[in-house]
Amino acid sequence: MGGNSTLEEFGKKFPSFQFVVLYHQFASGSDRASHWDLLLEQPDRESSQLLCFEVPAHPHNWEKTTSAKQLPDHRAIYLSYEGPISGNRGTVTQLLKGDVQWVTQSEKLLVLNLQFHWENKKQSPLILAILSLTRVTTENELDWELKLQICD
Repeated sequence: MGGNSTLEEFGKKFPSFQFVVLYHQFASGSDRASHWDLLLEQPDRESSQLLCFEVPAHPHNWEKTTSAKQLPDHRAIYLSYEGPISGNRGTVTQLLKGDVQWVTQSEKLLVLNLQFHWENKKQSPLILAILSLTRVTTENELDWELKLQICD
């Protein structure tokens, strides 16, 4: 495919890493806004910890560059958990779950191949996508830009 190694990787079997997107909803009147959490298993972390990003935009809008904020690592239970979060921190509902293949991983850039079905509907077509996260230079070292490229 024209030397694009990222797309060529789709022909290979994905390793067993997973990702999930949770809708994190807060009660009205909360000091935090509802958002989507992107949680990623990664090869160089403990299997019990997931890399986490808070994204204000719905995943259908991730094809446009959007902001993301890195949060502390989350427990792996969130790969399958839905429901209330302790300490009156809202509820989470799973929107997407799929496989992730790590292509590039550095302090300033993450490039991932994703395989998933929109809204976890197995009857919908399998989506192959490239997700890139680029660290933004700001005072807050946790700020990133996220972009999802759906592959045909």
